[in-house]
Amino acid sequence: MEFRTLLKNTSFLAGTRMVQFLTGLVRTKLIAYYLGTIGTGLVAQLSFVTQKMAQFTLLSMSEAIVKQIAENKNSPESVKMINAAYKGYVILVGVFMIVSSTILYFFSESLTIYVFGDVSFLSYFLIGLFSFPVLILDSIPFSILKAYKDVKGIAKARIIIVVINLITAVPLILIFKLDGAIAFVPLSYVVNLGVNIVFARNKCFKSLGIGIGSVLKSPLNMIFVRELFVFSTFGLTVGVFSIISEFTCRSIVVSNLGVDSIGLYSPIIMWASIVTGFILPSFSTYLYPRFCEIKTNKEISSLLNDAIRIGTFSILPLLMIGIPYKDFFISLFYSDDFLTSSKYLPYHFMGIAFYVWYYVLSQSMTPTGRIKQHGIFLSIYFALDISVTYIFVENYGLYGWMLKHIVSPFIFFWIYLFYAKRYMGLKMQIMNIALMLYLLIAASIIIALDSWLINSSWINFFLGPILLLSVALFLKEEEKEFLRNKLNFRRK
Repeated sequence: MEFRTLLKNTSFLAGTRMVQFLTGLVRTKLIAYYLGTIGTGLVAQLSFVTQKMAQFTLLSMSEAIVKQIAENKNSPESVKMINAAYKGYVILVGVFMIVSSTILYFFSESLTIYVFGDVSFLSYFLIGLFSFPVLILDSIPFSILKAYKDVKGIAKARIIIVVINLITAVPLILIFKLDGAIAFVPLSYVVNLGVNIVFARNKCFKSLGIGIGSVLKSPLNMIFVRELFVFSTFGLTVGVFSIISEFTCRSIVVSNLGVDSIGLYSPIIMWASIVTGFILPSFSTYLYPRFCEIKTNKEISSLLNDAIRIGTFSILPLLMIGIPYKDFFISLFYSDDFLTSSKYLPYHFMGIAFYVWYYVLSQSMTPTGRIKQHGIFLSIYFALDISVTYIFVENYGLYGWMLKHIVSPFIFFWIYLFYAKRYMGLKMQIMNIALMLYLLIAASIIIALDSWLINSSWINFFLGPILLLSVALFLKEEEKEFLRNKLNFRRK
């Protein structure tokens, strides 16, 4: 039953994310066509810096508020507890936002050079600085939708956001070119916030009687505040280190290869985001509050196996179709100027497989009270990212940036796997091991043909889809039944 619920919710959320991805390709194509690699790199860096500012300010407290709501939503005093949780959250996040805004503004010129490579792009950094509070505010309505696992509400909100953003982005880019693409970034955050507020109010806040007044009048719950401080300590150490790591890695690439290199590599990041940006957030939307609810190692093991299995099935199309047809997709959705990046794609996608497995395992740590261990692992993970980028980018160019996305996920998949087996009683199911081995072997064959045999790309055009369809041999009976029911429903 757990597997079917996870599969249903994940597929539903991933489906809406796929709609986001496909419509986002329109914007991406316009930016790539009109602005080239430099413009694409600037827009990518602006989105990156804005999101990292928000992450720096939240200090992982958004996870704490989801945990607090999920754990108390069924209690007799749920409304009182949720109000108290939000009051502590708003106060602490508000203080941190003021502090972080002041610090970021004070160092804005230095950070601009660090992120964009030149102080002439200071205005772009300031746009990000004044935009990130919108992302902070968005954590409030989204947290209750996530805590209540309101999958349909989240999915519907995303579809509406996609439509509004598409209608807005196209004329902005066509008329104002780079300025329009830059302006769209903060505007999209405002749209996201507005839609999520409407859905959170209609689905949760209104029915529970929760509003600004009730939150302000609620007494502070010091247990919640202390937990927020625990998470903020985690965020202040590990979270800030993750931001420093990403800033440092990107700065190494920009300083050695130029900001256009970030733009050149963007097709790979874009296609990988089918998994990293769409499927994995869909996982966390269900998994995080679910891990908050379950108590036994047996339940944890079962949920991890289910998530790893669904994650593996999700990666297979990316590998079996994405690698053989990489040149076609890059040329179609970007331009021929980006084709030189295709040589990095196969290995990057292989790294995505290990990233998905690592990500699923890591989701069980914080909600089950293993935040310190998780923090230590992540600190080493980010340090390794910096080391790999520093060592290899200068000598091997974008291959070093590619390795940054492969080495850490590969190593830490094994570390988290060992920890889960040792301390959480994880027992990997034989069918899952077989499926994971199939993915690795099939992907290795395609990569070998793509890399080592001259003029052999036509073989992979046929082999990739065949290997993808062959995965049907690994389906369990309940999975086949789920697919049959879906197909029958759509025919009706």
